[in-house]
Amino acid sequence: MPFPPSIREEALVNSGRRCCVCHEFSGRSINIHHIIQEADGGLNTIDNAIALCLRCHSEAGHYNSHHPLGTKYSPTELIKHRDNWWLAVKSGKALPDYDLNIKWKRTHTSQDLHTHRIIASLQNGEYFLNEWKLQLIFPNLVPVRTEGFTDLGQISIDGFIYKNYQITGSKIFSSEQVELVGMADKYVEYDMNNDLYFNFLKHDLCFKWRFYPSSGISLNGSFNWREMHEF
Repeated sequence: MPFPPSIREEALVNSGRRCCVCHEFSGRSINIHHIIQEADGGLNTIDNAIALCLRCHSEAGHYNSHHPLGTKYSPTELIKHRDNWWLAVKSGKALPDYDLNIKWKRTHTSQDLHTHRIIASLQNGEYFLNEWKLQLIFPNLVPVRTEGFTDLGQISIDGFIYKNYQITGSKIFSSEQVELVGMADKYVEYDMNNDLYFNFLKHDLCFKWRFYPSSGISLNGSFNWREMHEF
């Protein structure tokens, strides 16, 4: 059985909707995982809950103490990751000094085709960013059109082929809010039709993004591809 809504909400807030292992921001794609599986006597309590991204979730629950080279995440390791991350979030030491917000807006709708554009905005913190670059990474089959981006070519992630697009910029002042990618001059738009939609139902693919600033730490995140369109 899934966790009760109150337990799930507490775990999401405690983790800041970030993975407790890799710290990737996962938004609505995050999983609340049973550290001890219910089949092994695990309870639906906050002490048995941990927030994990899709990738780390696939690595949990398959621990083999008799095969060290094949081990994934043991329950005791997951508990340590979770407790350390929750403490960091609570103390304000977990999140970076800036926040990147990724969303999408539909620009065309027909019976067989939906087109969306990515909108990326940055709320800067105390750092002055002299330079930055943003990478937007799509499943390879998705038709993508860009303006102002560099095509970095194909990359392999978890056995699937993705295509990577990058935009660069400069001079973002402290506390400034800036739209990095929008609807006009510099944009990325993608299409989805019925054939692609049903094909993606067979695979757990994601849209991914990576932000590299000249100061501070880099950010990365992902959304399950099913969230980014509808039919």
